[in-house]
Amino acid sequence: MATVEELHKRFTRSVDDLTAAQLTLEKSRSRSESATVGGLTGYDSAVLSGIRRKRNTKSDERRWSAYDREADASQHVADLTSKVASYERAWRHAVKERDRVPFTRDELTGAFAVRDQFGWHKVRKVNTKTVSVDSGYSWADLIPLDKILDYRK
Repeated sequence: MATVEELHKRFTRSVDDLTAAQLTLEKSRSRSESATVGGLTGYDSAVLSGIRRKRNTKSDERRWSAYDREADASQHVADLTSKVASYERAWRHAVKERDRVPFTRDELTGAFAVRDQFGWHKVRKVNTKTVSVDSGYSWADLIPLDKILDYRK
């Protein structure tokens, strides 16, 4: 499991990568607009269609490759945006988990249900370091006090 500092480094690195990718996208967008006569916005439909009196294969290839580069850059920005969001969620969760104060035995005395990472459990007995909960079978499961996320009295 990664530490909070490692997750924060990954998050800041991915934000820097996203910023660089957004600059690349802006450059490729301006190039694709300049590859089309009149640009892609505010264009004459006859010009944008690419109809010419004489066929020019090199010009068509340059124009289509500019569009492809813009599409690739746009997809890269979308991928990095989701990666940044994922790293941010992981980092915030790690900070929250690091700063969480475990419940004490006195707080859990009298509780009828506790919640851990797997869900809610009915309490049988509160011990010194663990809580005995119903397992649904003839035995009881033990949950350490530091693994308990919530309780109900």
